[in-house]
Amino acid sequence: MRHMSKYWKEKGLVGKLFAQVVPEWYIAASINDFLDNRSQVQPTQTILPIACFLNGYTFIELESRVTVEKSGDIFALKDLTAVLKEENPVCPLRIWKETRTQLTDGMVLYKALLGYDLKKDEIMLGVYETRGPPAPESKDSEFALNPEPA
Repeated sequence: MRHMSKYWKEKGLVGKLFAQVVPEWYIAASINDFLDNRSQVQPTQTILPIACFLNGYTFIELESRVTVEKSGDIFALKDLTAVLKEENPVCPLRIWKETRTQLTDGMVLYKALLGYDLKKDEIMLGVYETRGPPAPESKDSEFALNPEPA
């Protein structure tokens, strides 16, 4: 897991200022990467606006795509390495009421941003994208779209 706040602080004055107004931020390759390394996560601790409202929390951005699983009223996020469930006794998943209405079983999420509460050992689904990165275009794609010679 990469600690982005630490990286930003090493990038000069602008990076140091930026790191002071955003919460502690980590990028995890997968759910399992987060679960294995969550004991090393540092909480946000600042007096500066924006980030100060999230003291005690840390942002975790998942690089892996995750799939929503819904069974009744219970949600889970799953990737190829692990599952985060609402009913987990350790590091349970929490989802805002408004977000619950937008999620469907089998939905794929990209760049999921999770809020991690270190004191409660809970993870909350924040923002996410529902579209993945664009597919690379091949040289032959122009011919496939326009079969008539130019």
